[in-house]
Amino acid sequence: MSTGENEQGLRSIIDFLRTGSIIVLILHFFISTVMWHSIIGV
Repeated sequence: MSTGENEQGLRSIIDFLRTGSIIVLILHFFISTVMWHSIIGV
C-alpha cells in the first residue's frame, strides 16, 4: 500500500542527513586539530 513517493522522500532526507553529518564530522576534526596545534604551539 505504500507509494514510491514516500520511500523516495525518506531516502532523500536520509541522504541529506548523512551528508550533513559527514560535513559536521570533518569540521569537528579540523577544528579539533587546529585547536590542538594552537595549544601545543606547533
